[in-house]
Amino acid sequence: MATTQRARRKPRRVERSTNSANTSRVVDTIRWSKVIAAQTRIASGHYDRDAVRSRLVEAVLQELKKP
Repeated sequence: MATTQRARRKPRRVERSTNSANTSRVVDTIRWSKVIAAQTRIASGHYDRDAVRSRLVEAVLQELKKP
C-alpha cells in the first residue's frame, strides 16, 4: 500500500499599510504557533496578572511610538 503525504501549504501573509511617510506595504508572515500559544495564555489567565498587564501595555505603547 502506497502512502501519500499532503503538500505543505505556504504561510499566509497579512498586508497592512504603515502610517509613516513611507507608503509601501508591510508584509508579515503569520506564525500560527505563536497565535495558538498566545490563545492558550489568554485562556489560562496569564495576562490578567498585574505585572504582565503593565509590561504588555508598555510594549504596546512603545510600538505605537515607532515612526
